[in-house]
This record gives sequence, C-alpha cells and structure tokens, in this order.
Amino acid sequence: MDQGLRYWQERRRDRNMPSRADIDPLDIPDLLPQVFLVNVSREPLEFRYRLLGTQIVRHSAADYTGKSLQDLPKQCPPSRIWSLFQRVVEERRPFSAQVPYVYIPGKFVEMLAAPLSDDAMHVNMIFGIAQFDPSLALPKMMLPNRNQVAF
Repeated sequence: MDQGLRYWQERRRDRNMPSRADIDPLDIPDLLPQVFLVNVSREPLEFRYRLLGTQIVRHSAADYTGKSLQDLPKQCPPSRIWSLFQRVVEERRPFSAQVPYVYIPGKFVEMLAAPLSDDAMHVNMIFGIAQFDPSLALPKMMLPNRNQVAF
C-alpha cells in the first residue's frame, strides 16, 4: 500500500493529481498483480473497472474488467468500495479502507484508491492497489459461491 501511495505522489509532482498518462506499468512491476484502474463517469456517478491485476482476478468470482460497480451486487452503493471511490472523487485525494472479503467471514482486503485526472481538476479515473492477506491465497477453484464478488 505504501509503495502504491509513494508512486502516486511521485507521479503527481506539483499537481493535485497525476493523469493516467503519468502511470507507467514498467515503473511498478511488483505491484501490477494488485493494481486496478477504474473509469469515473458523472451524472450519474458511475465507476467501471478498466483494469484488474491478476491477483485481484484470482481472488474474484470472475474478471470484472469493463464491468460497472452498479452491476455488481456487493460493490454497488452503499458498499464500502463504492463509498471509498466516491470519497476519492469528491475530495480529490487518496484514501485507503478495509473492505470485507466475502468468501471468508472476518477477513478483509486492504485497498488504496487514488485519483487521476486529465485536467488536474476533475477525477476521471482511480488508480488503486488491493492487498490481500497471504492467508487468502486460495486457488480460484476452491473459492466457495463463485457468483459473488470477492472484495
């Protein structure tokens, strides 16, 4: 999480927020399995997964790339993920949160969500890191109830 936040801060330089163009996967190869990018739309507010790292997909019921959070029962409003993303958009700064891991009660995923902006004023994308507890490293086929969203 700290590495992701440091990278975001480094990439923003003297601006409020970096842009998507400032994020280079070659800079963060060790983080890529945990990285997600979310497109942000307004009126109405909507979040859509643009990219999900391999570790995130492995811990999820499916690859949700291209899916809207509105279409995912455990992530639509008023979920913790939705609230986290909404706060990032409204306050235009990074936030982190613990999000329940639905497959194992009492387990959580640590998430960092940080704003990206093409104009340094309006958030149009979210750069994030999802850090799973090592005890959650179950093979995909062993996860129960595969029709749920993992985080």
